[in-house]
Amino acid sequence: MSRTRVVSGCTKIFTKGKHFLHSDNDIVFSSSKKIHETGKEKGIIYGSKIKKIDSTSIKSDFIEDAYWINPKLEKSSLMDIRFNKIWFCIIFKKEALGKTFKAKIKSLDSVLDDSISDEGSYIIDKEKMYLSFDLNGKAFQKGGDAIQKLYMLINLDNKKHKYPLSEEDYLKVHVIHYVPKVMRAQSPSWEIAAKCQERWFMNESSVAPNYANPATDIVRMDWVFSFDRIRSVYRDISNGVWKNNKGIEKLKERLREMYKEGDLALPKVFGQKIEFGNTTNDVTIDSNGMKTTKLDKYWVNERVYSSDLLLDPLDDLYGTLANFVFRVSVKGYIKSLGGGIYEVEISKAFIYVRDSFDFNDGDDLVSQPLGFWDISNDIISKAKIPGSYYVNNQSYKDYRRDYNKGGDFLIISNYEEIDDNYKFIIEESLIKG
Repeated sequence: MSRTRVVSGCTKIFTKGKHFLHSDNDIVFSSSKKIHETGKEKGIIYGSKIKKIDSTSIKSDFIEDAYWINPKLEKSSLMDIRFNKIWFCIIFKKEALGKTFKAKIKSLDSVLDDSISDEGSYIIDKEKMYLSFDLNGKAFQKGGDAIQKLYMLINLDNKKHKYPLSEEDYLKVHVIHYVPKVMRAQSPSWEIAAKCQERWFMNESSVAPNYANPATDIVRMDWVFSFDRIRSVYRDISNGVWKNNKGIEKLKERLREMYKEGDLALPKVFGQKIEFGNTTNDVTIDSNGMKTTKLDKYWVNERVYSSDLLLDPLDDLYGTLANFVFRVSVKGYIKSLGGGIYEVEISKAFIYVRDSFDFNDGDDLVSQPLGFWDISNDIISKAKIPGSYYVNNQSYKDYRRDYNKGGDFLIISNYEEIDDNYKFIIEESLIKG
């Protein structure tokens, strides 16, 4: 049962039973029965379901709607990956024409509600207005989450309002958007790493081992040789180590694959020689069904370079490849000796770099850390520093989820050519399988 009476000019509802009376912080009174009515008197809010109201999230009397847009003027909640620029649309009611408003961009945060831009002042001269802002890394100084959510704080008629009204429509800015910029700001510049990042961002969504097309135009061997720490691994494989038992057995396996794929023809006349081997960057499919190049398809040996997470410097090689392999492919001749016996002669060896550019964690419980990035001051660190954003593989997977972009790819460099003269005998049955 309930009854009403007038208190200080306001109608109040009283219930019998459980009744909650709330201040901003405390439950003042309760009894035995829940009510559905709510009300307010002298700063006291009462009722069964209390929710603190953020007045800045309430729609302005002079604004019909306001939201983020893309360069095509379409409503969007994602920063365009091609630009360091963002756009905002405000639709005013006619009553607002001639008024002045102020606006600034802020970043949602549970601790520090950052201002991303300076406050600008604007005269409302049309019912639909478009605002544009340059958004470079200097705007992000607080550090924290690798995804920032931006809204517009609009001050109109001495009242402040947040737009868009729903947090779901706030503009998502993935901090990794600025990673290439930070890489290029290093001394010396991480130019190759930045190019790989940009290739990944723009590729259609693809996840290893279902790679996008290999990148054969980014990493070059002369660039790799500029880093002294890899030279011992290269010397190991270039000095003929590839011709060990494992390498020769792998070559025999490759000869069988070449024959099966139609990339190897067997000579039919005694003494006849037929060349085999392909060093082009034409895209093909390897025996595992993965996209690769014809150079890489029939590789015969490899040596791993393992980066030292603690000791290796943060440089372009680390940012581009980290762990990678030197691979060897060969070119030569197969000569008929008669009676189903052939002589295989290796005339050239080709050494190149191969790596998978991806951000996958496999079965790991913790996503692989990729450092701390101060995108405001262009600093990269293995340890947390003030104002930095923590980046891991998950940061890139989040990007792929939101944009449906982000394509893993293979890096295959150009090659170093080495003259060779290695021969061995093989039977026809081993080639034809």
